[in-house]
Amino acid sequence: MENREIAAVFEEISNLMKIIQDDPKWAFKAAAYDRARRSIEGLSERLEDLARNPNRKLTDIPGIGEDLAGKIKELVETGKSQYHQEQLKKVPGSLLDLLQLQTVGPQKVRLFYKELGIQTVDELEAAAKARKLQTLPKMDVKSEENILKRSGGRQGGSGWTRPMPSRKSFPSTFADTRPWKKSRPQVRCAEAAKP
Repeated sequence: MENREIAAVFEEISNLMKIIQDDPKWAFKAAAYDRARRSIEGLSERLEDLARNPNRKLTDIPGIGEDLAGKIKELVETGKSQYHQEQLKKVPGSLLDLLQLQTVGPQKVRLFYKELGIQTVDELEAAAKARKLQTLPKMDVKSEENILKRSGGRQGGSGWTRPMPSRKSFPSTFADTRPWKKSRPQVRCAEAAKP
């Protein structure tokens, strides 16, 4: 498993924690996954090689403690993380697609889902057109207009950021094949969607 795949799993776990917030320590844990992801992305060595080397410790990498080292070893050995799979089951998979819109982060995804039941980009776009988003905390007319502008980018516009891994379909390649996403290729969490 490549470093970018492991980093993508950690990024998705962090985003899921920020959306779900079912753990009293979710903010601390999400920050730990973000820190670990940045460390992994900055590594010049293959994490898989380090994990398999009995003379090296994953905990020597900044931001990697015993718990995250265990998750890295599990990813290297099995290609997936049980913890990641458990988190994915807690939300509709389409929620993660909302993170692909510029200006929409995990906190806004949580707000849209909890307050309006929004699960898809189409539902978000419909809510924005109906002027429902501006009634939410920390949302206003301009935020709503930006979302409408960004969601219209699905047909080749610039409203999409780097696609996040989603549990709906993980292609075997690392490039995202959906035509409306013209940003840089996306790393996919290999086989993460399979139970």
